[in-house]
Amino acid sequence: MSIVTRGKLPLWLLSPISFLMLFVCVTDSLSQMAETLKTDRAVYQEKAPPPLPPAGGKFTDPTFGTEIMRVTDESTAEQGGTYYSYWPTFNCDNSRLLVKTGKDGSAHIYEFDPRTFSLGGRRAIPKGPTGYIGMEGAIWSGREPDTLYGGIGLAIYAYHPSSQTFTRVADFSNKFPRGDFLWQLSMSRDDEIFAFSRRRPNGQGSSDYVGYSVYRRSDNSLVLDQPISKNDLDEVQIDKSGRWLVVKGEAKTTKGFSIRDLEHAGSRTQLGAGPPDFAPGHSDNATSFVSGYNNYQNTIDRRDFSNPTRVISELRLGNDWSEALHISQLADNEAWMLVSLYEVGPTKTPVGPFHNEIILVKTDGSENVVRLLHHHSVYKEYWDTPRANIARDGRFVAFTSNWGGRARQDLFIARIPNSILSVSPPSRQRRVAKP
Repeated sequence: MSIVTRGKLPLWLLSPISFLMLFVCVTDSLSQMAETLKTDRAVYQEKAPPPLPPAGGKFTDPTFGTEIMRVTDESTAEQGGTYYSYWPTFNCDNSRLLVKTGKDGSAHIYEFDPRTFSLGGRRAIPKGPTGYIGMEGAIWSGREPDTLYGGIGLAIYAYHPSSQTFTRVADFSNKFPRGDFLWQLSMSRDDEIFAFSRRRPNGQGSSDYVGYSVYRRSDNSLVLDQPISKNDLDEVQIDKSGRWLVVKGEAKTTKGFSIRDLEHAGSRTQLGAGPPDFAPGHSDNATSFVSGYNNYQNTIDRRDFSNPTRVISELRLGNDWSEALHISQLADNEAWMLVSLYEVGPTKTPVGPFHNEIILVKTDGSENVVRLLHHHSVYKEYWDTPRANIARDGRFVAFTSNWGGRARQDLFIARIPNSILSVSPPSRQRRVAKP
């Protein structure tokens, strides 16, 4: 589909017949991909990574036919990529991208045209009023395309790329000890509820977890403020509705995994790591449910927050323990989740399906899949993982790759046909596992 961008003549100067031919070409290409989607569980060997174009260039995945754009290259980023699978690269209307560009974790915001699948200008995120935004936890607004939320010290700020200005949303400097700082924000879809961990420098060049909180914006209140035993925490994440909080790693005082109901004073349901609870590991929250990896049974499971002891197996990986994965449920269509898998021990088992693939998985327990691409990242350390996340409308996927094991990573975007989330592969029997 390079026909869209290869010529220098503006689209509006094309004759009606030429424009129609262009439209038909692009539409036919997308339709052909939708018609040839791979929805089986066959083994598709990863082919050699295609030669990389410069930033902004496009190419096609040789196995699955998905169109991919390279976003960063040596001239635009020290180390490119996403931040995580549940922190969005795309803003709410796909007009801007949050792109990791520095080895220190710093970022640029790129302009992006979703219609022509092309990049625009880019700007580094400047220093805020009291410091730099913590990018691991920066989140695009669910409603305003020109707003990115993030933590600076003990405050939450909104950054507006068009004007490069900051607005303070909440300040907790009178609530928490001086020197503490917010860590890893999550946020409800309506920009109303924020959840975060709190850390404190320990004098040894690092910091310790000391608590977690949930903030409600409309009345400027902490609806939950939980101190913890030092470092008795991994992360907290609010669901899209703002009602349910997932707490991971609180193993000294609980079973290690909690679901807290904020409509009922933060009441807890606890799940243990192993049998019989099989609490999720790597996970992401949708609206009122979580999908996460089962470290004991090698499955991705769904837990509805209203009945979390009921386990719905969304994808079973069988005896192939050679892969790790991340999950993204950022799309508005929660019938599907995005899963990026990567090999961490490829010699442990025979070759199997989904190796180094980014796929869509149905969240209803049918185990239906749509296979999108090989990400070609060779795992050597954390930042080599793809950490793929999906756009709100499901049309784009962002992922990280070192492209065959290079010494650097870059950000890539895949374009997905509009119809892909409505694909209905042959149904499998829905499986509900016993807790």
